[in-house]
Formats: sequence, C-alpha cells, structure tokens
Amino acid sequence: MMVYVPNATNRDHLEEVKAQMETIGAPSIRVFYTGEAYIAIEGSHRVAAAHELNIIPDFIVVEESDEISDHDLQCLSDVVTVAEILEYLGYTQYVYEF
Repeated sequence: MMVYVPNATNRDHLEEVKAQMETIGAPSIRVFYTGEAYIAIEGSHRVAAAHELNIIPDFIVVEESDEISDHDLQCLSDVVTVAEILEYLGYTQYVYEF
C-alpha cells in the first residue's frame, strides 16, 4: 500500500516520534483513498516513523465529505471537510510503502 504524506520530516522530530512509538505502539492515521493510493491528511512524522520501525499504522479511511475538527492546520477553519484539507495540502512527493 502506497501512502503519500503532506510534509517532509525533520530528523530530530522524527527520532522523538520513533522513541514514543517504540513505547506506545502503532499510531492511528487518517487517510483518503484515491483508488490507487492513500493520502495521509495528518501525521507525516508518524507515518515515517512507523515505516522506519516496520510498524503498520492503524489507517482510518476518511471520505472527502467527512468533517474534521481536530486538525492542526492553523490556516483552515476549526471544522473542515477532508476535501478542504486535501485542497490545502495540494500535491506531495513524499511517499511510503507499507
């Protein structure tokens, strides 16, 4: 399964996330399925850490019309649809295979 993430990772932060993940286990990541691949709408560092640790995250598939209220995208409203998040994120070249 191919998972595209919205952002590049910072090595220091990635190491912190990996250390946490070794203790708490697999993360949950919300993803949108395009029909060919998945696009993470959050958690670039969590996806990268899981990949490096050979842990398969709990991928939660969301639909374009789903509303998300607990995001950390400061440029967007408090409650947005997945479609709005995808539009904001745009194209990404960062991809991991699980």
